[in-house]
Amino acid sequence: MKPKISVLVPVYNVERYIRECLDSIINQTMKDFEVILVDDGSTDKSGVICDEYEKKDNRFKVIHQKNAGSLLARKEAVLIAKGDYIVFVDSDDLLSSKNSLHRMYEIIEKENVDILQFSIELLQKDGSRNIADNLGWHKVHEEKINGRVNIIKACVDNRYNWCLWNKIYKASVCKAACNSIKNKRVISAEDCYAYFLIVYNSNKYKGVNTDPLYVYRLGSGITTRNDHELERFEMFCRENLIVGWLNEFISLQNLNKEEISSYSDILNNLSKNRFLNHCFWRYEQLMPKNKEMAHKYLCEYFDIKDVIGKMGERYDHFKNESNKLNKDLLGLKEILEGCKENEKSLKEDLLRLKETLERFKKEEKILKKDIMTYKMKINKMKLFNIKDYIKSKIFSKISMGKKREYYIRQYKLQKSCYKLIKDPINN
Repeated sequence: MKPKISVLVPVYNVERYIRECLDSIINQTMKDFEVILVDDGSTDKSGVICDEYEKKDNRFKVIHQKNAGSLLARKEAVLIAKGDYIVFVDSDDLLSSKNSLHRMYEIIEKENVDILQFSIELLQKDGSRNIADNLGWHKVHEEKINGRVNIIKACVDNRYNWCLWNKIYKASVCKAACNSIKNKRVISAEDCYAYFLIVYNSNKYKGVNTDPLYVYRLGSGITTRNDHELERFEMFCRENLIVGWLNEFISLQNLNKEEISSYSDILNNLSKNRFLNHCFWRYEQLMPKNKEMAHKYLCEYFDIKDVIGKMGERYDHFKNESNKLNKDLLGLKEILEGCKENEKSLKEDLLRLKETLERFKKEEKILKKDIMTYKMKINKMKLFNIKDYIKSKIFSKISMGKKREYYIRQYKLQKSCYKLIKDPINN
């Protein structure tokens, strides 16, 4: 029985991830699908693992070929695919849920389009997942686009991206596109080349915001290293070769002048505003010793007029940035001068505060002396208690020798009164 979906997986040296990828496919709730694995000359155990899955599930088919790149691996798979629809899965990625294929099939049948883009999620290096709506180039452009020129123009204008793996396609448009793909190895931008030809054979596109149906693994691709940066720079410059191939393809088609002009503008935009911009961005990241050779690569793979024009744009950009920086520098100098004036004023205030503090310290010493004087006076006053007072008064009178007996009686009376005052309870 003819399968509803053909899942195509190019495989190259991914033994670390391939089982997770294939398990996510084999465990789908939808059963009516086939899986075509193209082992692109792997030197690790990836090919052996693919053979294991072929033996345990008859829906899996494995093709082993010499290393030719993912573009030609996908082409080989498309040409033998039997499903009504095609889904491309990279061998280090996986399907989000057990229901992914069912949802893809359900939506594209409902929308009746040639190409349907769905939502994906990103798998971080730490194993966490997050929905990819925060990255513009992964964001779903939720609209229906009719007409092949409009579909590809929207892609080149960045309204959505040309990745092959975040979409489901009618098998017929993929097969028609593969008949036009050159049998040449393409290391970079192969998705762009293949997607352009798929769109050329399509008429309806739709983007739909769904639950994530695909997991894209971040950080598992090639990383930039300084010792190979010049080789990688040439690889990115070589992307522009596909513009020449596509121009050649368009020239062989039976198109009217308006269509030819539209495709020419689209491809010129692709070359100048996507590939050349990308290469210039990478050019600026290069080590100084590699820039001379990198400039030769730019002139080799791009129109020299476009390179000179882009150099002029970059010069104007840096000139404007330089002018902005100079203005900022002048502003900072003015702020610095203001700070210096403020610093002078603050120093004067600080001196005044120091003088005030010294005055307070002197006044504090004077106050301490006054306090000590008052304390001494108070202590002297405390010595004259009631007993001493009575004695002094009585005996001063006794010493006068007048009325001696009278004053003795008065003394005794006052003495008893003193005791009573001092201890009224015990007396």
